[in-house]
Amino acid sequence: MSYGTTDGLVQSVELEKQIRELHKAVGNAVVDDKHVVFGTGSTQLINALVHALSPDADAASPPASVVATVPYYAPYREQTTMFNGRKYKWDGDTAAWVNASSQNSTHKSFIELVTSPNNPDTLLHVPVLNGSAAIVDRAYYWPHFTHFPGKPAADAGDREGHAGQPPRRGGHLRLRLRSDEIQMSQAECRRVAVPSHLAAENPSPVLHLLQANQRAVSSTAYAWVKCGREEDQNCYETLRKANIISRSGAVNEASSRYTRVSLLKSDDDFDVLLERLADLVNAEQYEASS
Repeated sequence: MSYGTTDGLVQSVELEKQIRELHKAVGNAVVDDKHVVFGTGSTQLINALVHALSPDADAASPPASVVATVPYYAPYREQTTMFNGRKYKWDGDTAAWVNASSQNSTHKSFIELVTSPNNPDTLLHVPVLNGSAAIVDRAYYWPHFTHFPGKPAADAGDREGHAGQPPRRGGHLRLRLRSDEIQMSQAECRRVAVPSHLAAENPSPVLHLLQANQRAVSSTAYAWVKCGREEDQNCYETLRKANIISRSGAVNEASSRYTRVSLLKSDDDFDVLLERLADLVNAEQYEASS
């Protein structure tokens, strides 16, 4: 059961209005002449875009090839493979298709999934295949994730974000809407928060910097770690033996020498991480000298 929204629309008009006002106030996205589409996380939205951009497959038009650049966000492959069908299929790393002549010779239709900033390595990515349809996922467009030069204005992107970020860290959350009541609550929070923060006599340092058009000091959300010793072929296992939890780069189709360490931790947890890293380094130095 749920309440109806304006004119019987599924999306709350008021929530969309407040989302646009919030982005204008913060200045982190272009919202004029753009559509706001709600979904249960970016996974649902990205798959809908893949389906919409895929040609009607027949004998003369084979399924679109969905690709991404390694290391890529693992669910891209997982969800595309799960929904593989007549319209599209997973076709791996863009490196296999980056040569323009290779693309033309196969007559393939490409849909390139681009995460910018990228998860897991935080790099800013752009489409690399000529003539491909690109879906730009900006779920990780956080100032503390990596430096970014300006407002995103791609044709298709997941811009409501801070994916994976604990709510206590602040910032607006990617919309995971399950009912009209939740949409109404989100809209009210944004309606109250935006003007009150901007009009505050003593705004927070971050808001003060935003209002003054200055750059805030950032911290890193993830560390993309490479183990350099010859014997450390599996960096995930190397850190695990030191009681450090990470995510193997193999998940992202990268070398197992890489692993991703989350730095989204409390101060106490971060101090423990530093202690365990120091113990690991000291143990390796002792082993090398003995």
